[in-house]
Amino acid sequence: MKSQRRTGATFIALGILATACGGSTAPGAASSKQHLGTEIIGPTNSPIVHVAHCKSADTMPHTTTTSTGPVQCMCRTVAKRTTWHDRGATGTSNIVTIDGNSPFNCIVHGVFINDRPDNDPWNLWHYRSGIKVAEPNTVVDQVHISNEGDGFKPLRAGQSFELSNSWLQHTHDDCVQNDEYLDGGVLFNNYFDGCYSGISARRSSGTTFDGAGKVMRLEHNLLSLESMIACYKPTKYRCPDHGGFFKWEDGDLSVALPVALVANTFMATSLPSHQTLGIPAPIYLNSAANCTGNTIDWLGPVGGFPTADRAEWRTKCPDTIINEGADARSDWNTKVAAWHAANPDVG
Repeated sequence: MKSQRRTGATFIALGILATACGGSTAPGAASSKQHLGTEIIGPTNSPIVHVAHCKSADTMPHTTTTSTGPVQCMCRTVAKRTTWHDRGATGTSNIVTIDGNSPFNCIVHGVFINDRPDNDPWNLWHYRSGIKVAEPNTVVDQVHISNEGDGFKPLRAGQSFELSNSWLQHTHDDCVQNDEYLDGGVLFNNYFDGCYSGISARRSSGTTFDGAGKVMRLEHNLLSLESMIACYKPTKYRCPDHGGFFKWEDGDLSVALPVALVANTFMATSLPSHQTLGIPAPIYLNSAANCTGNTIDWLGPVGGFPTADRAEWRTKCPDTIINEGADARSDWNTKVAAWHAANPDVG
């Protein structure tokens, strides 16, 4: 079984461009995901990668941060399991930065690992990320990001993005951090394997962008929470510990980014030290049709899933299944095994 592909129609419904990486803009047409870049075998343990102004002459990895000349390529395909390590002794960084002004960009395959220790302080993990995207209409597909601060970080006003068929493992902060611009995008068929905090779209201090007219769609993802040694405000909250499934705007919901949640499974083994296991985000168009087929696998004490969070899921997403005990463990283990079997080239 190969990695799944969502159709171009999903993008059309969300008002997001469907043509990145060779997809079709025709309503109902399946994305062909033609990877137009040359497959390049990069060296193991190579330096931090900066992909800027993608051109046909570019190779990866390279350290060019500016470029001249016309944009000629759409996608860079990396040899399967090509690995980049971030081994700096201290400091903050992004292993990959996709930056520039080409109309579409795409990166396929690659393993990105931060080798710094778990007990590095929070104020360092908080400013690290695996893949930072500052390029419009970018698709990241079939990557494995391990031991990072934020896993995937959109960082450009007005862009749309897709992260698909990818494995984000042992993420010390947000698995997806979309706080700066609250951009719309798609998270499809990913395994978020151990997030301190799951999906974040809470406006950073001083940010004036909002989620009006946008939507973040989560479809067919697995997401688990994991306690981390280095935590947010350890003197105020428990540490080691973790946050919630979603970190969202908790004040004026009129500026919050709406979500559509379809056929996802969320897992937790314990209550968060801050945030909740509910859905603080508004549902797109306030419609239960945009929140359907989801499952919560609660592996904490039977009967211990918070009543308020259960009520919030059932109110916003009435068909949500909440498993506990042996049923929850069996469901989660089965789905994780199936994801790895369907995505053998990731990791």
